[in-house]
This record gives sequence, structure tokens and C-alpha cells, in this order.
Amino acid sequence: MRPYFLADATMVGYAGGELITGAIERLYEWIDANGAAPDLECRFASVEIHESIAVVHLEAERWSGKFTGSEVHMSDVFTLVKTGDGWRISHKIFHWFGQ
Repeated sequence: MRPYFLADATMVGYAGGELITGAIERLYEWIDANGAAPDLECRFASVEIHESIAVVHLEAERWSGKFTGSEVHMSDVFTLVKTGDGWRISHKIFHWFGQ
């Protein structure tokens, strides 16, 4: 996942009732510690592209793992910028629903 984010990307959102903010490194650490989510299903709810910027809304259902429990639904919105290396995520805002 790291190659798809800018090195200084940020995130903010609610997970398990807690407001999480900061550098995207926290996401990488969380994903590694949470473990696999073998039944995870994702779908793009919307994609808007404007020249060199984009906004993507992603819905992820059936998250599972150490921190999520089971049957968690995550709603993510990503802002992206087109770089010389392709599209990269600059910010993630999210909210999870469920356990």
C-alpha cells in the first residue's frame, strides 16, 4: 500500500469511536498489527478526476482482524494528485461502522 501514498500523506477519521489523526505511517502500522481480513470486499462509490487531482470514495465491507472484530464497514475518501510517477494518495479521511 505504501507505494500508492505520498511519503507525507495524512489521514483523519473515526475508528472504533476514536478520532485518529496524523501521518499515514499510522495506517501502515495499524494494518500490519490488525492482521489479514480474508472476507474484505471493496467497491468504488465514486471517482472524480479534474486534470491533475482526483477524489475517490471507497466502501469496504467485512473488515476483520485483531482491532476491528468482524463485519466492520469502512467508508474512505481519498484525495489524489498526479505525479511524475503516476497517481498518489495525499490524504485519507474515513469512518468505520460496526463493532
